[in-house]
Amino acid sequence: RDHMKPLLEELGRVHFGEMCMKPGKPTTFATLPPPPATGATRPRLVFALPGNPVSCFVTFKLLAVPALERLRGCPAEAPVYPRVDAELSG
Repeated sequence: RDHMKPLLEELGRVHFGEMCMKPGKPTTFATLPPPPATGATRPRLVFALPGNPVSCFVTFKLLAVPALERLRGCPAEAPVYPRVDAELSG
């Protein structure tokens, strides 16, 4: 049972709580208001990833890593995972 989605709905705004993707269907993305004591003004981004290790890994690589790269200031056009061409022989 997913406990994160109801909690995030209570604390902030859930932008999506399920994806048409396998593995990774139960992924949730939400924004939470900044904590008042910190003086921060930007909302906090929250990814609630699936519990299955493979699903968690895939959704982290496809969703969280690009978001972290944008937060680092990398341009949106820059590929997170560069293309690697390979030729199989045998």
